[in-house]
Amino acid sequence: MDAPGQRWTRVVLRAVPALFATTSLLAAIGSQADTNGGSADSAYSDISPPVAALPFATVDANPCAATGNCDSTCYCEPLWLISADALFLHRNAAAGYGALYDATSGDQLLNASSLGNDWQTGFRLIAMRRLASDRWLDVEYFGIDGWSSRRSFGPGNLLLIGDESQSGPPATTANFFYGSRLHTVEANLRAADDGWIQPLAGFRWVRLSETYDVSGLWNVGLGPLPYQLNYHTQNDLYGGQIGANAILWDRGGPLRVNVVGKAGVYLGHASNDAGFDGSPIISLQTQSVTDRCSFFGELGLNASWRFNSTWALRGGYQVYWLEGVAMAPNQVLSTDLAGQGGGINGAGGLFLHGAHVGLEATW
Repeated sequence: MDAPGQRWTRVVLRAVPALFATTSLLAAIGSQADTNGGSADSAYSDISPPVAALPFATVDANPCAATGNCDSTCYCEPLWLISADALFLHRNAAAGYGALYDATSGDQLLNASSLGNDWQTGFRLIAMRRLASDRWLDVEYFGIDGWSSRRSFGPGNLLLIGDESQSGPPATTANFFYGSRLHTVEANLRAADDGWIQPLAGFRWVRLSETYDVSGLWNVGLGPLPYQLNYHTQNDLYGGQIGANAILWDRGGPLRVNVVGKAGVYLGHASNDAGFDGSPIISLQTQSVTDRCSFFGELGLNASWRFNSTWALRGGYQVYWLEGVAMAPNQVLSTDLAGQGGGINGAGGLFLHGAHVGLEATW
């Protein structure tokens, strides 16, 4: 398995060219239809122009922008808004069940709910291009590639719960690993009127991948031998979303506060690959898939402080909610691995929340 830094490098290198290729193509289309743009270099004279220098100002709020004569006395709307944020998010735990027991006393040594409940850093990139005076194209990427939790037990007389039979190999050691990766890409059309609410609508893709792995030594009369139990789930969600951007504070100065909410119902495709490798004694493998209706929503409070006509520092708090997905630890009690009958539980949910900080550029 690659180090988290290497995986992040590949993710960003794949996401950034696609993001900017999409926005550049639509920007070329929008520039043919829009006659209200102006010079980006002379859009502002300072951080407090005669008319509020905001990405969502309109021709109605600023009639001189319609002439295209943008100079120090006449503000024109910027064509681009680009922001990059670091996110620090906490996630909820998987479903709770006894995953490991002391085979002699019957005491529970590990509950699955103690795995995966931690903080992790993510990355978000937003690119917005004004297509006309009353609408923007908004393309966004968000991803976290490094949630993981590890626990180790033994040596001892251990009972590992391996599938829905609530039995498993007679282990002497058990090393648990639970990892998650979440990536999402969206494209929205966002209104840019002069009111305090700008509605939006668009399309979103979400991928949640998880791995639940237990490895160690077991003894079935042939001496200590290695084993590995693993469950890998992947969820792909496709669907539309609606939402709105609401401006809470904007007096034309450097401070701006807004809240953004989005929600959508998605077609979710989930898979569960389960296996147990106890070679040379036994090897088991099953695969199951399901399609179901899923939900993804987000709510974010943002504040930005503009240093000049181009750059602003931004920060805030984000909440993400994902429902109707297959989470790896939840598959153990829903899979017939010993009988190789398979099974999948797609009723899991993921709740994320935390702060973000980044930079914003407009021109």
